[in-house]
Amino acid sequence: MLFDIRGKRKRVIQVIYTFLALLLGVGLVGLGIGGSANGGIFDALGIGSNSSGTGDSQFESEIDDANSTLESNPDDVKALLALARYSYLSGQQSLEVDDQGNQTLNDESISKFEDATSAWEQYLEANKGKPDDSVAGLVLQAYSNLAFIQSDPVLVTRTLEGGLEAAQIVAEARPSPNAWLQAATFAYLSGDTKAGEEAGKQALKEANEADQAAVKAQLKQVEQQGEQVQKQLKASQGDTEQDFENPLGGLGGTSGAAGSTTPAP
Repeated sequence: MLFDIRGKRKRVIQVIYTFLALLLGVGLVGLGIGGSANGGIFDALGIGSNSSGTGDSQFESEIDDANSTLESNPDDVKALLALARYSYLSGQQSLEVDDQGNQTLNDESISKFEDATSAWEQYLEANKGKPDDSVAGLVLQAYSNLAFIQSDPVLVTRTLEGGLEAAQIVAEARPSPNAWLQAATFAYLSGDTKAGEEAGKQALKEANEADQAAVKAQLKQVEQQGEQVQKQLKASQGDTEQDFENPLGGLGGTSGAAGSTTPAP
């Protein structure tokens, strides 16, 4: 696994929506931009709006089969893709849901999301053809959730960079204002302003004339937030695990949006 959640910095995080929904605006991304956007954030990710359930047993056989194949052939792209897909779905099902329908990350869901992103990164290294955009959409949400729990500035950046690559794959395969706005968000948050500018141009290109002002406003917002996040990450480079405060947590606070963090009991 790429991430370590042991120790005092372990978190539980509200994930009713990913932090991208907060940054881009529920009205813009969750519902679509006028008639030019093909669906909302979950459509752009290639999943339904609620994949959670009561357990992950239905995906364990697929995960076991993929791991069995990988034991004899670590570069089997089909097995790596299956492992990424079903690990994400298992993690989504493992989310805790309260009486109000709020979903919360726990150790099991975090572990499964880590497995999903790890398998996806191995898949990208082994795959010689066009990446699978449907699974890219799944791991994009996994990266979104994991970005909040990192207790090291280097890992925050690495997670955001992984999300950017997945977002670009989704946007290139299924271009829409929403998809390119997501790519721009990950780009700016990870400090890749060039990629952010390019994604922003594509978002504007996909938007109809009536929506372009809204797209420009969203791009300006995520660019400014990216600058703030990068400034805090650079200032935290020398912090110890106990001292580091993940700057993405400061982007939360809106009711019904991701980003609110509390120490795990």
